[in-house]
Amino acid sequence: MTARDKLEAELAKLRARIERRSEQDRADRRREGQIRDELWRLHLMTMIGVADGVMIRYRGWDRRIPDDARGTLKKVGRTRGDVDFGAHGKWSIPLLDLISFADADNRGLTLRIGGLS
Repeated sequence: MTARDKLEAELAKLRARIERRSEQDRADRRREGQIRDELWRLHLMTMIGVADGVMIRYRGWDRRIPDDARGTLKKVGRTRGDVDFGAHGKWSIPLLDLISFADADNRGLTLRIGGLS
């Protein structure tokens, strides 16, 4: 076996090892996302039945619901939550688009005296 053959064999082993690691990385990242989503779901479950306890995370989510509308979370499913916005109706909204009213300060840019935050 020549030096070139040895280097090519080592290169093939390295490429195979890199591929195995990248597959494991993808699986780990997928699982991390699943765990993060489940934690958010559990957090929202504490808000079930709290009057005006949730808001929509993003402004302009739907023109029929005002950006500052607060609703009561009635039910939490695997991926969606049923929210009663009172006069604006009952909606089934993806859990990742909901935020508890207590966390609403983290909803985007707000203008404060002294600059943006």
